Amino acid sequence: AFTSPAFAQATFEEAMSLFEDQNYAEARAIAEPLANADDPRAMAMVAAILQKGLGTPIDIVGAKSWFQKAAEKNHPGAQLSLAMLLLDPAAGEADPEAAAVWLEKAATGGNAQAQYNLGLVYVGRYGTAPDWVKAAQWFRKAADQSHPAAVYNLAACHYNGFGVKQDFAEAFRLGLLQIGKRGV
Repeated sequence: AFTSPAFAQATFEEAMSLFEDQNYAEARAIAEPLANADDPRAMAMVAAILQKGLGTPIDIVGAKSWFQKAAEKNHPGAQLSLAMLLLDPAAGEADPEAAAVWLEKAATGGNAQAQYNLGLVYVGRYGTAPDWVKAAQWFRKAADQSHPAAVYNLAACHYNGFGVKQDFAEAFRLGLLQIGKRGV
């Protein structure tokens, strides 16, 4: 008699393949047990499915919960996604201070989008007190990774002397980099 299990435990890679094929219901069916077994990648996937309502009704509360669990396990994408939900008043009560904590974790790990958004937190975009020195530092880190909006904002900082010494030549150089990336 054949005694092997009918189904071997599915892997995250199988869930990712299904997700990429836009088969979200099956991806979630595989990812959710993995998420419950502490796989941060699966947690982030379930959160993304819930956040965007992929094959299921949108569930921002559920998405935040799964992003939080994955973020606490040092998943950089989840840290960024959680922070962005915490900055979005449409996703519930905005909490820029908590968002900044998660952005800094992802930014310190090298995530350019998190670095850029942390710069925005420090310019006061989300109702926080401006700290132009920190804003320019984070814009620089993201600009060094060719993040277009960070390059633009860093150029503006140099042009206006916000958080850095006013330097028209550096603002111009950064502006040219920005134009060159757009193919103009």
